[in-house]
Amino acid sequence: MKVLIEQSSSDTEPLRFGVPQGSCAGPVIFTQYISALNKVVQKYPADLYGYADDHKIAFKIQAGNH
Repeated sequence: MKVLIEQSSSDTEPLRFGVPQGSCAGPVIFTQYISALNKVVQKYPADLYGYADDHKIAFKIQAGNH
């Protein structure tokens, strides 16, 4: 990855993790991730709560008769 501003660019460095901020791929990959996460959560007694990039999984626990 390298940064390009007008006619100047940085040295090229390998991108080891994630997606560069501001890239066109970022929103697409994030949407696919959340969609897949939602499908997994639906298989369990749990709920997925989310807003923007903050998501929580809440598991339902029932008290047993002791």
